[in-house]
Amino acid sequence: MSPVIAKSAGSKIAVQWNGRSLLGRLQLIIENSELFHSLRLVTNGELYIAGAMSQSGLEYVLNREDCPIFTNINIKKDIEEQDFRERLETALNAVFL
Repeated sequence: MSPVIAKSAGSKIAVQWNGRSLLGRLQLIIENSELFHSLRLVTNGELYIAGAMSQSGLEYVLNREDCPIFTNINIKKDIEEQDFRERLETALNAVFL
């Protein structure tokens, strides 16, 4: 794959994450929970907590906590700032490309 194509694909993936609201990022993870779990980006317990909360509860936690709900993904950070950036990019590639 040429560097231009790889950079273009990377830009599309970054937009898919960076362009979403906090709730949109969480929804993306929940909708693709098996993928994010298989890449060890989230745990079953974290998914259970996120699924059990009301939308207003989720909004409260997302707005108040520094690193809400998940330990390997920080929903508040853009893709470039993630500790497990490669895994997150892999998940997003599987979802969007």
